[in-house]
Amino acid sequence: MADRAANATIKGYWYQFDKAILELLGAAATATVTLEGIEDVDVLENGETRTIQCKFHEGTTYSKSPLRAAVLPMFETYLDRSRAGLPSLRFQAYTHFKNRDPGEWKPTRDEFKDILIEDKRHREKDGTIRRETIDHQTRLGATDFDIDAFVALCTFQFALSFQDHRAKLISSLRAVFNCNEDDAKFLYYNAALGEVVRLSSAPSVGERTVARRDFLDTVNRKPLLQASWHREFVGREAYLVWLKRHCKKLGLVSKQKRTVLLLGYREGGAQAGLSFEALVEELLRSWYPLGSAHYQHIPLTVAIQGTAEQLMTTKRALVERRVRFEDAKEDLSLVSDWLVDLPVREVGRAAAKRNKVVRASHQGWVVSANTLRAVRGILDPFRVVLVAGLEGKVSEYIELSGVHSIIEFSGADASADALALIRGV
Repeated sequence: MADRAANATIKGYWYQFDKAILELLGAAATATVTLEGIEDVDVLENGETRTIQCKFHEGTTYSKSPLRAAVLPMFETYLDRSRAGLPSLRFQAYTHFKNRDPGEWKPTRDEFKDILIEDKRHREKDGTIRRETIDHQTRLGATDFDIDAFVALCTFQFALSFQDHRAKLISSLRAVFNCNEDDAKFLYYNAALGEVVRLSSAPSVGERTVARRDFLDTVNRKPLLQASWHREFVGREAYLVWLKRHCKKLGLVSKQKRTVLLLGYREGGAQAGLSFEALVEELLRSWYPLGSAHYQHIPLTVAIQGTAEQLMTTKRALVERRVRFEDAKEDLSLVSDWLVDLPVREVGRAAAKRNKVVRASHQGWVVSANTLRAVRGILDPFRVVLVAGLEGKVSEYIELSGVHSIIEFSGADASADALALIRGV
């Protein structure tokens, strides 16, 4: 029961995020949208504000009680603004119930007054049930004229199911960005969801407000953003298949671009079925395999977020495994030279091995994430940033202005997902 309730709550948030994206896609060119402002979503366009309460009740049969939860806050907002002499707003109650077909509904005065009547039950200390009826019209001191005026300003929209709502959003993304369905599902939706989640968690109303054109520019510019909810929704295997294909198609990840993996250290736990040290070894060898790596390929940099002791333990284990790596002489503060110098390489002489690296002074860099933080803005050679299990923001370690693409992996499978992508590049 608790799991079902949690899943329903997550779906409710997701549904609200999708509604916000739909509003941003469909709004006028000069519109702005605020998340968690007056209500869940506020849209300012053509000099008029429309504020939306979004409620998703997938397993609930329609009744006035859950509808009241959406409508009452907006009715109170209307009354407060009307009494203060503030400009009128437009309102939308955007609700989904399992037994209501999508469409608009306009209640009569009596039907709305009935919605405002709430029957409550209280269990007393002796176990008896006390019933209470609250007439919110009376409680708020609202007149029939107030009700008529609010109903005229409010759209009561019974919304689509979760799947149909998502399909409508994907269709809108295809139209706005002129892309195919796969790109809309995995690339543009992923970026749009990430931006909406970021906005909704901002501390101030101003930071939760975005202009439509800025939102579209951000979504269109963002090469790729891994959102864990989205990956869970489509399935890990489907996401990874798509990710490999589109990284190759769009050139998001290339061994000819200097690439860094920001990797969070996990104490003693296996990652991708490997110990942490074995994982780092596999990452380096898979990215730059001797015998098949091209002369123009640039080895991978693995920047580990962990303690000095954890980093030293990892380096010692790699040496014992005979992994050739460069640590950029970070202990000697010589990073600026050693982090950008390519390895000394020897290519094969036979025709089949021409331009293939058969020997190299090292197969990648292994450094502390703090080392990158120290040279951020001074030395930023990376064009591709991969992230797995990192605590904090990528921008703390990398100056993002010169980065071509960012791919973030999260959750328990973050390291396994990163390794799967690297093996497929």
